Amino acid sequence: MLWCEWHNELRGQGDLVRRPGRRRWMIELNMDNLMPRIQAAFKAAFSIDPASVGIETTPKDIPAWDSMGHVALVSSLEGLLGVSFDIDEVMEMEDVRQIARIAGAKLAAKTG
Repeated sequence: MLWCEWHNELRGQGDLVRRPGRRRWMIELNMDNLMPRIQAAFKAAFSIDPASVGIETTPKDIPAWDSMGHVALVSSLEGLLGVSFDIDEVMEMEDVRQIARIAGAKLAAKTG
C-alpha cells in the first residue's frame, strides 16, 4: 500500500507523526481522537446520542449498561478500535474513564 493510501485510510483516527528512529509513520493517540471512537461504540451498543457520553459517564447514567449491555459495548469497542480485550481488561471497564485508559493503552501497544 502506498503511503498516501495508508494516510487517507488512517485520517481521522489520530495524529500521524514520525517518531525519531522509526522507519514508519505512526498514529499518535490522545483523548481528543479516542473519545469520539468510544462515543461511537456507545451509540452502536446502546442507540444513544454519542454527545451524552463523557469521561465521567458511569453505568448509572445509562440504564441499558447492565451486564449484557457491557458485553455489547465491549464488542462494539473491539470492532471500532480493531483490538481485543482480555477478561481482566473487560472487568476493569467500570466507567468511561477506565474504558479510555484501557483502550488507549491497548491502541498504544498496537501501534508502538
